[in-house]
Amino acid sequence: EDGYDELDWRAEDEYWTDDPQLVVEEVTQNQDQSESAQSAKFTRYAANKLQRYSQVELISYDTLDLLCRYGFDRSYCETALDENDGDIGYALEMLLCKCFEDILSVEVDENEISVIDVQEQREEEKMALESIYAEAFSERIPNKVWSLNLQLTHLTEISTGGAEKKSSTDLKQKQKNGPLCKFFKRGNCRFGARCHQSHDLPIEPSLNLVEQSVPKLEDKSEEYPYELEIRFPGSHKYPFQVPVIAFSSRNSQLPSHVCLRITERLLTEAQELCESHAPIVFSLVSVLEDEIEMLKCFTCHPHAYSLPKP
Repeated sequence: EDGYDELDWRAEDEYWTDDPQLVVEEVTQNQDQSESAQSAKFTRYAANKLQRYSQVELISYDTLDLLCRYGFDRSYCETALDENDGDIGYALEMLLCKCFEDILSVEVDENEISVIDVQEQREEEKMALESIYAEAFSERIPNKVWSLNLQLTHLTEISTGGAEKKSSTDLKQKQKNGPLCKFFKRGNCRFGARCHQSHDLPIEPSLNLVEQSVPKLEDKSEEYPYELEIRFPGSHKYPFQVPVIAFSSRNSQLPSHVCLRITERLLTEAQELCESHAPIVFSLVSVLEDEIEMLKCFTCHPHAYSLPKP
């Protein structure tokens, strides 16, 4: 018993004292420090969050008009940019995949596709595009994004009212025969009778060609007002898989919703071509150069994604 009493004995400056105030003060001090640290941590978190949202908002305003050029309504563009931290590339691909899910969501059996075959066929097509279109074609992101700038003067003419001057007889004749297929002229059109363009070579060239005046764009220095993009997101397997296709316009006279309808037409064409694992860019350009096909896009109602969110 004396031993236990000895364990309880302590000097006044050791261990603890009979005054409970010190213990209370110590707990209070620790609590204040904990609350202060937590408050500082929350303040830093809120500041970082606010800075992030400010950056996203700034980027969104800078790129919003650019994203709208593809034919999407501003409400969809704002949401897509916000969800992708202002990255216009990811935002564009997300919108297109949602808008045309029935075409772009089709998966392929990766076990039957060789990565080497994919790379070789893409490289071969890219070299051909560089050879034909020169500076108008560029690989914006290696093995991810191809860009082709186009003139398409008939689109400029249609958008500025030039198409209204054409007689119905001329349009019917063009719809029946179509423009001469440049691939048929070279002797390598693989569509044959299914080709949308004419396979009838003229007997003799016209000697009285009259140069038609094409309305000028607001920016006269803009030589190529239209852009066709071919995108390969992730581990894409083009030409064995339909790529993400986007058509945009820098021509302010062209209704933006028409761009999305043109993209839809191009994706439909690409879907057919990719079934045979064929290169698609030349065929897509042929569709864009077909005035009748473009007129059909003008007559379509705006896509749901071209209208404000309900």
